[in-house]
Amino acid sequence: MEEWQPTYALLQMQASLELLKSLEREPALKTQMCEIMAMVSRRCAARALRADGSASKLDLTMTCSDWRSGEGLSSQGKYRPVWYNIRESGEAALTQLIDQGAAFPAEQQRLLTRAITRLDYDRVSSCGIFYLQAAYWKARRCGLMR
Repeated sequence: MEEWQPTYALLQMQASLELLKSLEREPALKTQMCEIMAMVSRRCAARALRADGSASKLDLTMTCSDWRSGEGLSSQGKYRPVWYNIRESGEAALTQLIDQGAAFPAEQQRLLTRAITRLDYDRVSSCGIFYLQAAYWKARRCGLMR
């Protein structure tokens, strides 16, 4: 799997593998799925760390301009890194939490907590808050957060 794959693609793959693993009856294939899920989790741990480092350099309260008259989510726009940072923080955590065979280390728990608490929810406009919420509730179900 290429390193350049976006984090949302890793999340989608992890969710698909979770379902396939639950249905698979052949032990060798199940083992292979677990190995792939672990590799994806490791990649997302690094991405969560990178997103955390980038967050301090961004105005996470910035709102997106109208796509019809402004930059919108253009890759050259100023808002896209903000939008993606919030989103990637949640996606990377959720991807790791889907992998039930791996631990969600204390450092990753701190990164998720920081990603959730650093936002001003009265001013954030990124859809990434939904990934953060999903990661929070998944962590709660796993007994990792209060």
